[in-house]
Amino acid sequence: MLVREKKSKNLSSPRLRFGVQWFENLPILSKLVTVLLTLDILVFMGFTVIEVYVERDEAGELLGDQAKAELATVENIYINSIEQAQSVAEAQAENMAIINAAEQYNENLTINPELQERVNQILQNTELNSETAQKAFLVGKDLNIIAGSQPERIGDIFNPYNLVRSVFSSSEKIAVNQVVNAQEIKNKFPDFSSLSPSKNILVQYIFTPVTTWETEEVQGVLVSAKLITGKDSILDRSVFTIGGGYHAIYLQQPNGEFVLAASLLDLESHDFGQHHNHNPDNHLNNISLPNTDILSEVIAGEGKTVTQRMFIEGSQYTVAAKTLTNTRENMTVILVRGTPEVEILGLINRSIKRQISLFVLIILLTLFFSITLARLIAKPLKDLQRKTQEFSQGNLEVRAQVSRTDEIGQLALMFNQMADGILAAFDQEAANTETQLRLNKELKQQIEERHKVENKLKISLREKETLLKEIHHRVKNNLFVVSNLLEFQTDYFDDPKLIQALEDSRNRIYSMALIHQQLYRSTNLHQIDFSSYLEQLVENLFESYNQTEDEIKCHLKIKPVFLNVETAHPCGLIVNELISNVFKHAFPETGGGDVWLGLHQERSGEVVLSVKDNGVGFPKGVNFRQVNSLGMELICTLTQQLEGTIELKRKRGTLFTVRFYELKYCPRIPV
Repeated sequence: MLVREKKSKNLSSPRLRFGVQWFENLPILSKLVTVLLTLDILVFMGFTVIEVYVERDEAGELLGDQAKAELATVENIYINSIEQAQSVAEAQAENMAIINAAEQYNENLTINPELQERVNQILQNTELNSETAQKAFLVGKDLNIIAGSQPERIGDIFNPYNLVRSVFSSSEKIAVNQVVNAQEIKNKFPDFSSLSPSKNILVQYIFTPVTTWETEEVQGVLVSAKLITGKDSILDRSVFTIGGGYHAIYLQQPNGEFVLAASLLDLESHDFGQHHNHNPDNHLNNISLPNTDILSEVIAGEGKTVTQRMFIEGSQYTVAAKTLTNTRENMTVILVRGTPEVEILGLINRSIKRQISLFVLIILLTLFFSITLARLIAKPLKDLQRKTQEFSQGNLEVRAQVSRTDEIGQLALMFNQMADGILAAFDQEAANTETQLRLNKELKQQIEERHKVENKLKISLREKETLLKEIHHRVKNNLFVVSNLLEFQTDYFDDPKLIQALEDSRNRIYSMALIHQQLYRSTNLHQIDFSSYLEQLVENLFESYNQTEDEIKCHLKIKPVFLNVETAHPCGLIVNELISNVFKHAFPETGGGDVWLGLHQERSGEVVLSVKDNGVGFPKGVNFRQVNSLGMELICTLTQQLEGTIELKRKRGTLFTVRFYELKYCPRIPV
């Protein structure tokens, strides 16, 4: 039943009251569509703000890609310069004049003056043709300079970092990078007097072996010293090629420390690939990075290019860095390129300011429409929420007032119907609870009775296990008594055949008694450890036939195999007969030899039993299945009982192999 409240009289204008009532009676979906259409327009405008941030991120990515591309250009300049120096060194090492000069010096410690002049000219051309400063020297086996681009140093000992000696030892080319003080460079090479004394210079030394073509023996070492930074450096050419920005070369020393080899900060901004004249007033040298985090990340990245954004000398740059391979690996070279972000960041900031102004306007409009929506929709929903909260706290008689026909009014009506249904359900639940308690009580009684029955079954099972062990114990005792009686009986006979027959019977009974003894002592009443059983059985047969290990040596090659009683009985008798035959027939003349007893189980479950001796062997031409012997007849019969096979081999004695699977237990009493 619908309960309607009195309409509010606060709305003075009939038209306004009609419009509000009309909007209230609209389906809630129509309300949401009307409001959301307005919000969509505002959100569409708000997307421009997101676009600004997307553009900023994309600009960052573009700057990163640009920095990587510019770094690749620097890398190409560096590698081309190094490869050019190495190619020149390799070509000179193969020059016949240089090879002949090294051979002459090593033989006579002197060189023909004409050849000397020619080699000096060749090495001086190295300096003239190089894009950057480079010196070359030819060093002999005594580590003295034979010839070079500086003839005045001929005869000086020249073995930088002991690497000339290493090339003579290994016959391999070596290239290393070293940071050298500019003053030390000027002392060694007066041509470089223009270098600043306080500046560190990155020098690459290339040690190329000079070998004879016939014997490939190292006659000398061609040493090239190339200035990577300093005079007409790679950084100057990088700025000329790429344009303004930050360029640096770092080295990681063996102890992990990063050292700035050289850097150049061009304060002018230029387009990539546009050549321009350098203005020294806009260049800053030896400017270090604010931190070495990017260098550590490059080392950890194993050759990957790494980018970061950072401030250098008050301006923001996108910095890219990458390691270069060093032949000697004494130092790791790291190239650094910083691309300035001034212009693109200015454009983005101006765009952001415009979008922020628009965003403020959108926020104001959104607040206005949100308040309107809250008055029309949120207030009735809060009233319904308050009624629902009272109902959930236990007031089952509370009901919502229905004053509309839209979805909110329908929701209030459904709440009232649900409350009525819940109240009826509570009554039904009380009745069901009483029924459930009664059923639980009955179930508890059934469980207690089942536990009692289970306890009785466990007690009965333990009693049966105890009884079964007692049966095995008594069977074992009775079999041992029969075995002992047969042993005593042999004392009253003189006929050897009769005595032997009694002994054989006693051993057979003993083999069966051992099985029951194993079952009695074991916790497993279904299977016995047949390998342990065989050891006791063989020991008893040795005692029965008065054999010692000095006469017959028994080699046991048995692995743990567990068999049930149905299988163990016939198998034990087979072993008893086969071992007894060895003692009786295998060594008639010598009285001594070896017997091997093997037992193992295949993955398929098949058990393999073997008895071998190195005695006289089974008579040729005699079928063991047709021999008039109780023992052999028992062996064949028991093998059939096991549903197995038996095989005889006469090579170097006698070998019987019995193969079978464990027999399945068949109940004697129908269940």
